[in-house]
Amino acid sequence: MAVVAPKAAGFPVVTLLVAAGGLALMLLPDIAHMLVYDRERVLAGEVWRLATGHAVHFSWSHAAWNLTVFSVVGVWLERRDGARYLWLIAVMALASGLWFLTVLPDMARYGGLSGLISAMVVYLALTELRQPGPTRAIWATILLLFVAKLVYELLSGQAIFVAPDAIPFQVAPAAHIVGAVVAIFQIGVLEGRIRHRLVTRLDLPDA
Repeated sequence: MAVVAPKAAGFPVVTLLVAAGGLALMLLPDIAHMLVYDRERVLAGEVWRLATGHAVHFSWSHAAWNLTVFSVVGVWLERRDGARYLWLIAVMALASGLWFLTVLPDMARYGGLSGLISAMVVYLALTELRQPGPTRAIWATILLLFVAKLVYELLSGQAIFVAPDAIPFQVAPAAHIVGAVVAIFQIGVLEGRIRHRLVTRLDLPDA
């Protein structure tokens, strides 16, 4: 079953606000320090860091790459899917933070939009791949490149596109894996709802 896209939404307010916020935090390091995922601070009660850490970046190259890709893919998804896109990034933001906290106790700090971007790219590619047309090969290639990038990160511990600049940090492939899982989960939930509606309207047996 193909995922049926809703009518295009209006101006992509959320995407542009997140991107602008990420840029502003590069210029406001004191505020960024209060928002970055910090395990000790989260355990001390600063639970907002589970979600807000995604908006914090550790270098200008880190921010430039993430904010550019997030803006392009985010504008596309927000205009195409509206509320479904907002649910995707909200669930991903919280799920990855909880994953770090419960499964990765050695991850002391985390920042960056790459986990959200992974969810967005996988979600976009999978939904577009299920639509008929000549672009399916392009989306299949994007998915294969995402998997190849993930494998490289897991094996090398290095990022492909981001230079660490003056601040050393390590890539966190766990965030990218969580992003892909969240995207696949959301598509499953979406298809389940579409199937249920079709069964209800047509009075068919729910197989």
